[in-house]
Amino acid sequence: FFLHVYPRDADDLSPRREGLDFDNLDRIPRHSAARIDGNCVAVALLPGYPVARVRTGQVDRWGVEVPPDYAGVRREALATEPLVRGEFAIYGEGRTLTYVRDGCTEEEAAAPFFLHLYAEDDGDLPDARRAHGFDNLDAVLTRNVGRVGGSCVAIVDLPDYPIARIRTGQYDASGERWAVEFAPPE
Repeated sequence: FFLHVYPRDADDLSPRREGLDFDNLDRIPRHSAARIDGNCVAVALLPGYPVARVRTGQVDRWGVEVPPDYAGVRREALATEPLVRGEFAIYGEGRTLTYVRDGCTEEEAAAPFFLHLYAEDDGDLPDARRAHGFDNLDAVLTRNVGRVGGSCVAIVDLPDYPIARIRTGQYDASGERWAVEFAPPE
C-alpha cells in the first residue's frame, strides 16, 4: 500500500522529502487495521500540519484520493447505529470498535483515551489486570486515533474473551474529559 499526505504548505514537509510534494507514510501498523462487515479498514495517523489532500492505494493496482469528510464516509460504510453517542459516536461490529467524531480539534484528538474492558469471567483477564478487575487498552486506543478533514476516527480490536461491559473516554491532567459505559457489540 501507499499513503501520500500533501500539506497545505510545502514548508511543512521534512527536509528528507526534498523533491517530493508529499509525505510518504506507506507503513501502516498491523494493529491499525481491522475487518468490519466484510470491509477492510485501517487508521493511519496524519502529521500535525494542515493537510490539503491524502492519496492512498496499492502500487500498480489502484489509487484513490480520500474525501475530506472521511468520518462521514466511514459512518455510511458501517450502515449501523452507534452503540453509544457521546463526545464520540462509537460503532461496534464483531470484535471491533470504531470511534468517530466530527469537528474534532487537534487538542481533542491529542487527549489520551482510556478503554477498560470488564470480562464476564475475571479469569479471562491478563494476569496483571486481574487485581484491577478490568483489561486496560488505553495505550492501544490512544495510538490508533487519526484526524482527517476535521474529524477524528479510531479503530480498536477487542480481545477474544467474553466481555460483560466496556467503559471508555478521554482524560487530561485535570481528570476525565468524558466517559461512557456500554455493552459490547454482538
